[in-house]
Amino acid sequence: MTQDEELRQLANVFVGKLDEFHIDAVKEYIDHGENTLALEMLCDFLGDHGVVLSTFEYQEITRLGVLLNLDINDARFTYLQTLMTTH
Repeated sequence: MTQDEELRQLANVFVGKLDEFHIDAVKEYIDHGENTLALEMLCDFLGDHGVVLSTFEYQEITRLGVLLNLDINDARFTYLQTLMTTH
């Protein structure tokens, strides 16, 4: 699976947790080859809307962040960790 496909799949996980506008914005960046921006935007949208994340969702976000050479110790990622459910 390509990074594009993985990011698109990850964005689809949040359908119903984020509105269509935000999901489409993330996918548009993916379509234009801006995978790093797409993941950063997804993280920002999730944080801005206080979306509760499962452990799996958080792990996928950070895994893709590492693949995209993002600093997963950045505030964007550490804040998402606080939104992770404990069950």
